[in-house]
Amino acid sequence: MKNTVPALVCLLLAACGGGGGGGSSTPATGTTPPTSPTTPTTPTSPTTPVGTSYKVAGLVVGLEASGLVVANNTTDTVTLAKGATSFVFGTQVASGGAYSVTFPSQPGGFQSCSITGASTSGTVSADVSLPVICTDAVVSVSTLAGSDTAGFADGTGSAASFGGDPALAVSGTRIAGMTLDAAGNIYVADSLNSRIRKITTAGVVTTFAGSGAFGSSNGTAATATFSTPAAMVFDAAGNMFVTDTQAHNVRKIATDGTVTTFAGSGIYSSVDGTGIQASFRAPSGIVIDTAGNLYVGDAEAHVIRKITAAGVVTTFAGTTNVAGSADGTGTSASFNDPAGLAIDAAGNLFVADAKNNKIRKITPAGVVTTYAGSGAAGKDDSTTATAATFNVPVNLSIDSDGFLYVADTNSARIRKISPSGKVTTVAGGGTGTDTANAGKDAAFVGPTSVVFDKSKTLYVADGNKVRKLVRN
Repeated sequence: MKNTVPALVCLLLAACGGGGGGGSSTPATGTTPPTSPTTPTTPTSPTTPVGTSYKVAGLVVGLEASGLVVANNTTDTVTLAKGATSFVFGTQVASGGAYSVTFPSQPGGFQSCSITGASTSGTVSADVSLPVICTDAVVSVSTLAGSDTAGFADGTGSAASFGGDPALAVSGTRIAGMTLDAAGNIYVADSLNSRIRKITTAGVVTTFAGSGAFGSSNGTAATATFSTPAAMVFDAAGNMFVTDTQAHNVRKIATDGTVTTFAGSGIYSSVDGTGIQASFRAPSGIVIDTAGNLYVGDAEAHVIRKITAAGVVTTFAGTTNVAGSADGTGTSASFNDPAGLAIDAAGNLFVADAKNNKIRKITPAGVVTTYAGSGAAGKDDSTTATAATFNVPVNLSIDSDGFLYVADTNSARIRKISPSGKVTTVAGGGTGTDTANAGKDAAFVGPTSVVFDKSKTLYVADGNKVRKLVRN
């Protein structure tokens, strides 16, 4: 046991580097032995870990309508609501993988969206964010039915003829209105022929109601007579209501084709009452709300009338028999030949105030404001609705996103008012006349009505034709 401790000390010294051969001396107790310098290593570039993937996304500017669909590599899709400012695809792309962004569906509102200033496809080595810019789309204009020659003939496309006359619209009180049924068929107030015509989406024209004689007799659809019918609307049950302008009443065409007088005595006056006890002065535009109430532009009385489902007629807005342009509530407001009407999902009415060259808005509470138009006659677009100019706007249509389309008759243009208040020209103002002409290269005689269908197609009553506007 006497040699145990010295042997252990020697082992510890050898392990610490002391006590070895080669003449090395043992460091003093409490000092750190020097270390040999290490050779510096060259830095290497960071490498992407195996399995890393990246986002493909986009920033969106100007989307005011719903329905935009964006796809990556055809299978990963995102549907954007109006007002969206960004999106991210749900599936990330592995490092070095490919992306390819396309637009399977464009939005409503005749908007067109595209990637601007960047490539729509490539390979990823980092997150990708693409700029998507939405602007007004270019539209193509074609003739669905009718020709340049006035007449009366059922048929398909240009073989059919209508008796419309642009001069009817110049006064702002005689519009050739249109409406759609649930199946997408178009109905036209063929004013000078005193008939209601039906047009399928394939352009097949038939006579829906009216014998062609000028009058106001009731009866079957084939024997009843009208006096310059102006506009129509369907209720939820499929009954049609017609403003019969020169008969000064509102007619009803039941689902079985029976024609009756729903409201109006036929006397040229503006008196509230029920059914035929009430009277009108050249009723023009007509719309219906979700409760079944009808609203009528009583053009030459300069007021908006309301008719309940029971036929009770009251004056909803405007000063009776007084032309003006005052904003206000109910009868304290004033209009000048209010013609076509449109109604949005919230129950707000929009009025083509023809001789004021304005578009007016009426809330369900009857509050009237100027929605668009400075009041000057013109055709100027503007990013501020009330700075734009119109020239005898006579009819309106509104789509599900709140875009208003205006038949601006005397400017021979179709105008659009976005929910943000921007007024632009959709089509018209050019020298072309038919199918080959897109958008502003097209020419109109004097559009008197517009209607927008569920497939994002806009139909226009223009002189003796019904024109069709679709996105290019």
